[in-house]
Amino acid sequence: MKKGFTIIEVVASIAIVLMITAIVMLSAAGISDKSKKQIYEEKINLALVKAKEYGNDNLDSLSTTCKGVTIGDLINMNYLAEEENGQIYDPRTNESMNNIWICVTYENNEIKTYLRDEVE
Repeated sequence: MKKGFTIIEVVASIAIVLMITAIVMLSAAGISDKSKKQIYEEKINLALVKAKEYGNDNLDSLSTTCKGVTIGDLINMNYLAEEENGQIYDPRTNESMNNIWICVTYENNEIKTYLRDEVE
């Protein structure tokens, strides 16, 4: 009786390992994408909070119509901290988020903020 593995057993074992590796890699990529999306949303939410602080400091210039401020403006006015080179980056694309417009309004004794693209 011979001891060892047949070529079919070796090929089958390699195929199983490759399938498991592929499944793990796809799962890891999905987790990474979810994390990047969550970080992006956290950055947007922080920018909205800081835009509200900006609005509170500039109540006299607000009305019910949109007063636009960009994330770059909030960095320049020290409401937001830059990440690198005066920029905040989108973790999903590594592109600058500085040109994202935020509307700041004052309605019913309340400062409201929202992304300009959400309305247009």
